[in-house]
Amino acid sequence: MRRTVVMPLLGLLACSIVSPEQSAKKVYDITTKLDAFSFETPTPSPPDCPNTVSDYCTHERAFDGATLGGTITVTQDSVYGNLEGLFCSSWSLAGCSAVKAVAATDYPYADGTKVVPSIGPFSLRLGEASKPVIHMDATASGDSIYGNIRWSLYEYRSPPTHRGTFVAHLRH
Repeated sequence: MRRTVVMPLLGLLACSIVSPEQSAKKVYDITTKLDAFSFETPTPSPPDCPNTVSDYCTHERAFDGATLGGTITVTQDSVYGNLEGLFCSSWSLAGCSAVKAVAATDYPYADGTKVVPSIGPFSLRLGEASKPVIHMDATASGDSIYGNIRWSLYEYRSPPTHRGTFVAHLRH
């Protein structure tokens, strides 16, 4: 008889306990101001690399037509993002001439600070090498995270990349 009373009570307790991961999960809404675009060409490539000995030239141009927004989720032992925006889809030496929508994409933890501090600086990379990647050099301060951000089509060397700043506020 005792056994039948204790088992339902244990089941009730198990259902009502919140796991540490759930209680430590924080979701931040992120907005950006992307104001530069860079891309790579073979050399020589005037005016930026007229006589370089390298095989490639990275060009950076002012451009404010790209956007990136969504969420950054921080748990007890990791961080990941879900972001969408407008990325440059056509460019020349003059810079970006058109943008294309990038649907909401999951950006898993890749490198850097895995546990975001409650206060202070940190660096983070989200994404996978063959997919879009986000680099953040950030500062956590209370309910906000802010800093510099780079959004690249893929990792390594000098892929098409938007640069700018971001701010992320804790969702309440």
